[in-house]
Amino acid sequence: MNTFLSRISLRQMLTLPYVFLVLLAAAVIGFLSYRAGSDAVDTLSDHVLNETVGRISQAVEMHVSGSEAVLETAFPTDVPAPISIAAELDSLRTRFWLATTIHRNPNNYAYYGDRNGHFFGL
Repeated sequence: MNTFLSRISLRQMLTLPYVFLVLLAAAVIGFLSYRAGSDAVDTLSDHVLNETVGRISQAVEMHVSGSEAVLETAFPTDVPAPISIAAELDSLRTRFWLATTIHRNPNNYAYYGDRNGHFFGL
């Protein structure tokens, strides 16, 4: 150790601690900046994800509520669905006409199929 100190000059001996302190300060500031940036990105991505999930939930709810209104109009809770479409075609036509006029959507298509493979849509 004594030979090492005798080989460096006084100028180098006084500047090395300051260089070390400057490098340490830069490393600490860099680390803290990285952590703050990482936390900000995590917070922002959580916010964007929650906003996206909320909008998807809202769109699904709007889509399902229209379908629910059409279904409730076509088949109210006290009226059972017919077993055969051919036997009740006129009443089904009236019910489905009312169902499609309640929910005014460009894709307002109401349909019903029975167990025999018959299909009705309006």
